[in-house]
Amino acid sequence: MNHFTLALLLLGILQSCQPESETHQTSKINAHQATDPSLTGIWGLTHYFDTILAHREIAAYRTQPPTWFALLLTIEGDSITSHGSIIDRKKRIDMQGDTVHQYDTYGGPWALVKAGEELHLVQQPGAERPDSTIYRYRRREDLRWMTENLDKVHKTSSHVTQYFNEELLAGTYQLNDSEKLVTFYPSGDLTGIEGIASFAVDNYFGTSHPFNNLDILTFYPANKGQPEWYNWVFEGQKLTLTEMVREKVVHNGKQVEGDNFELGTKQLTLTQSLQVAYVTAPNGLSYRKQPGIDSKKLGTFDLGTKVYVIEKTDIPFAIEEEGRTISGHWVKVKAGTDRTDTEYWFRPLKYTGYVFDGYLVDSVKADFTKLPRFERDSVDDKYVEGGKLSLRVESIDSSTFATYQKAYENPVHFDSTKTAQPGKYVVIQTAKFQYKLPCVIQWQCYYYAGYSPSLRAYYVWNTREIAQLQLIDSLTGITHILHSSENGSIPFVSKEGNQFVTYAASDYEGTSRVALYQRADSGDSFDYRVYDQFETTKWLIQQLVWVDEKTFAMRVDDGHVRDSQEEWGRKNERYLKVVIQ
Repeated sequence: MNHFTLALLLLGILQSCQPESETHQTSKINAHQATDPSLTGIWGLTHYFDTILAHREIAAYRTQPPTWFALLLTIEGDSITSHGSIIDRKKRIDMQGDTVHQYDTYGGPWALVKAGEELHLVQQPGAERPDSTIYRYRRREDLRWMTENLDKVHKTSSHVTQYFNEELLAGTYQLNDSEKLVTFYPSGDLTGIEGIASFAVDNYFGTSHPFNNLDILTFYPANKGQPEWYNWVFEGQKLTLTEMVREKVVHNGKQVEGDNFELGTKQLTLTQSLQVAYVTAPNGLSYRKQPGIDSKKLGTFDLGTKVYVIEKTDIPFAIEEEGRTISGHWVKVKAGTDRTDTEYWFRPLKYTGYVFDGYLVDSVKADFTKLPRFERDSVDDKYVEGGKLSLRVESIDSSTFATYQKAYENPVHFDSTKTAQPGKYVVIQTAKFQYKLPCVIQWQCYYYAGYSPSLRAYYVWNTREIAQLQLIDSLTGITHILHSSENGSIPFVSKEGNQFVTYAASDYEGTSRVALYQRADSGDSFDYRVYDQFETTKWLIQQLVWVDEKTFAMRVDDGHVRDSQEEWGRKNERYLKVVIQ
């Protein structure tokens, strides 16, 4: 029996062992024993999240019973939602005294008990596998994002992976004692290892784990080929990666590759030598030629500037601010920009000097709801173009188009204060992050194009090379890149909001393109990577409005031409009704 089949059987057994519903004995709950409002919020399993970060390993702590069903708890009103690596459930709270809830599930029964500022999960008598550990939960509002936009199967799995990508691995390392740098980005992107584009920490969700309980890092090649797996081990600042290879087994007298993996011989040694930090000084942080307040000032790093700490001194410094003392030391840093420079896309670390580290925060601890970010988490650098869009086109008159136009709204709210100017920034505030997007010169600039309540996103044009539209989600802060709108339009959302189109018309090429995006099956959001496209040389689109969910209308022409007086103008303007086939 292979491991995949065994995993499915084990999952079936585990699910069959769980009760279909946890019976709430409402007769035991008195009217005055309502849910304690002080419990409302997100609670995280300290024995998991905190312990893993403290010891810098995951596999050793993945089999604790609560990890299966209660890594995170959401308490709202009279309900409690439990998220685990196998089981996710929402139930009505059955509060009795200090007992908030009772679970009859893996390794149970369990009682969730209020204990001061914490919640404790304690196994109750009668369990088949006695466990005397008191599992502690503390408030984790910083992890609320993990309970949103969940996966279909293991609900919080991708979020937990993202969390450990950032908290455990993110940073810049030196490769094998060389001058070559390897950077693990919080988004999962990776640079510095030839052929590898991204990475993911194995969070051990689910039931199929062929890596012999070792901590595993998956490398994804840039050419989308077969992933590579490495065991990762931290020793101080050193990160050792050892390749995982298929174990050899004997089958029918022959040695073949088995389902499980074992340690191979190839190793990579990475040293985390550069600390990444962000400036927290509200009015900016001066950097100087030497460590000391009297040394020559070289420039200023704005609030939120990303810096790399390359040297730490033992020279102390302190400053009084609003009745409190901020203490620290002088450190030497490098940065890609200072207050006078907004060329963020080139990012050479050309600004070097000494700063007071009392106004620096480590990247792991940075709160980007309060700090501006100059870099965004993009998920759509690699798009997947869908099929060809089939359209049926018929002519209409201008009055019919005007009727359609009057009945259609594509609300985009525009804030005139966000207008970009060369040498300045466009500031976008999302629920999670504040972004500062630079405008260097007119043709190398981010331009704010409004906010769409239909898509819950800010529109920003990036004109570094081509006019490319980027959608910044107002809740998650994630940037979605619309490759279909290069030198084109903003999205035009259908009346029911389940799809939208963008168009691009090029006088130079004499072509028009229409791209159709549809809401994902879950109904919560769009998959901005996938779209169907129609292209033609018969007309150039100048305006578009939706008629219904299958039909839109357009104003088109043949492009810019010169008349007999050598004056430029649009030629052969006409109107079309388009039905999506």
